[in-house]
Amino acid sequence: MSNPSKIIIGERIKSIVEERGMKISHFAKMINRTRQNVHNIFGRHTIDTELLMEISRCLNHDFFSEYSKVLLDGDDVKAADQTITYSGEKDGNHIHIHLPKGPQSEEDKANIIEAIQLGISAKRKKAD
Repeated sequence: MSNPSKIIIGERIKSIVEERGMKISHFAKMINRTRQNVHNIFGRHTIDTELLMEISRCLNHDFFSEYSKVLLDGDDVKAADQTITYSGEKDGNHIHIHLPKGPQSEEDKANIIEAIQLGISAKRKKAD
């Protein structure tokens, strides 16, 4: 089956590993694979969802959102390449934030943190 989204997932994984400055041997240990398996993953056009979930968790990067962007926008991977995804979980609240790539000012970061905190507070009030 071809990959109509034009996302070459192995290349995307490799680029995130490199972006993080991570050694392949370290990444291989994180996902409990050999270095050869990791090189094989880097060459893939498709990937098992369970493995992609494991890789997403290890790299703290939501690769699934890149496919979602393609579905929603009708664009190829260029849209995903232009954003950075931050995700985290605290006290049972899970959040993903997609920001444009590039430097974020300290003021922007503070505003983002404040918005997240307000959103979590609102969610808690709604739950009560």
